[in-house]
Amino acid sequence: MKLITGLCLILLAFAAYAEVKPRDYVMVAVAGFGTRKPDAPWQPSGVHEYMPSHHKLVRSYQLVHYAKKIELQNIIDEFQCENGQQTRKDLGLIVTINSWGAGKGHLLTEMYLKQCGRKADLVFMIDGVAKPIGRFGKTPFATKCVSYYQTKGVVRGMALEGCENYDLTNSCDLRGLGAIDCHIHVEWAGAAQARLQILNKLN
Repeated sequence: MKLITGLCLILLAFAAYAEVKPRDYVMVAVAGFGTRKPDAPWQPSGVHEYMPSHHKLVRSYQLVHYAKKIELQNIIDEFQCENGQQTRKDLGLIVTINSWGAGKGHLLTEMYLKQCGRKADLVFMIDGVAKPIGRFGKTPFATKCVSYYQTKGVVRGMALEGCENYDLTNSCDLRGLGAIDCHIHVEWAGAAQARLQILNKLN
């Protein structure tokens, strides 16, 4: 009986430890084409410009679609993961991804899951585009995923399985926007909405 009771207490303690909610977060924004050319100053990007500032965001990273894997690994290292488990149980991950940044953003969430045993807490995919051109159809590894997309032309995202999906095509039509301008509009509109949702989560 004592053995059973002891095992139950151990299991309860493990469950309580495993379900620790993050107190602080690492914030990552991965932008697509048109940002930070090697020979030019930083270019505007919705996911960068609308990245929120909050006392619970202890680290913030601005990446682009051609970020190196070592840059992603440096972010993962923040979580002090060993043997597929995250040591920093109080630290969570929030990611916003736009356009051509989809591949690197998805890879970041995959690395986090494999190395740390946790899904990202919140991920926004904003008109995710696969390289060279096509809809990015992979769902990021996230506890909560939100996809903002539009359906004009070939440079566009899509609804993702398991995500909250918001089709913003109608807002482009109301503004008389063509395919490329619609893609740009969704980047900025989606990033603005992501900022609000992130701040609501943190407050």
